[in-house]
Amino acid sequence: MKKMFFVIILTVAVLLCSCGASPDSRNSGAASSVSPTPSIDIGKDLDLDSVFPASPTPTAGDLVIPVDAAELAEANSGDVIEVREKMFIAQTNDIYLNSEDYFGKLIKYQGFFTQSYWDETDTSYYFVIRNGPGCCPGVDNTAGFEIVWDGGYPQENDWCEVSGMLEEYTEDGEPYLRLRLKSLIVLDVRGAEYVNS
Repeated sequence: MKKMFFVIILTVAVLLCSCGASPDSRNSGAASSVSPTPSIDIGKDLDLDSVFPASPTPTAGDLVIPVDAAELAEANSGDVIEVREKMFIAQTNDIYLNSEDYFGKLIKYQGFFTQSYWDETDTSYYFVIRNGPGCCPGVDNTAGFEIVWDGGYPQENDWCEVSGMLEEYTEDGEPYLRLRLKSLIVLDVRGAEYVNS
């Protein structure tokens, strides 16, 4: 029930709530981590990679948590869905709302790691998420996925790039979605922690 609440709040809040609070106002005047919207010349051919650049590539200084190479090669042989920073909320919502279209595909994205402990079941749940828009200063909403895998988990708030397969599981009679990770990389360079679209 607790995770269904998380999914429902995420979906409803992102689709219905946004009272115009900017990332700057949520950070009490701190510098915004959101890049300005790029301008597009309608008269020219549109290069989507220049409008929506790819996520930062891991560098040699980044911590790479080991992953089984055979599993990763198998996962990379199929379709790969990369959730980009500029459309993060829209893409994650589409995955939740149309999950049957994403089963069997590798989903790759970046966000910060967090975990939550549920007393009732004596279970920890792990997430890689980003903060979304809300009606009050602070963190009202998040977007991302619950993650699970056989490797070790990073530190709280570490910026991660994860790749995994979407799966559905049942707990207390309720269905939930999560990513079964094939890789988890802790990055030195952080992306936008707050996303609006």
